[in-house]
Amino acid sequence: MKKNNIKLLINDDAALVNSLSILSKWLPGKIEKKQTELIIFFAGHGLASINGKEQELYFLPQDGDPDLLSRTAISRSDLMKEIV
Repeated sequence: MKKNNIKLLINDDAALVNSLSILSKWLPGKIEKKQTELIIFFAGHGLASINGKEQELYFLPQDGDPDLLSRTAISRSDLMKEIV
């Protein structure tokens, strides 16, 4: 795997805005539909929230707030929409 195809976010770099920027701006330029194998390794906290009848799973970034998941975390559903 080429180093320019790896994006490492640690400590302050793993904040919400930077994480979303990587997913929305950097990652699409690295993916060729149905040809690219994508591996996302997340070492951190994940939390679940119940929205009405369904449970939503979240990745909590470095600056996320567990009490404000929908505003300060990355939902698994949104992540999947972004990478598929």
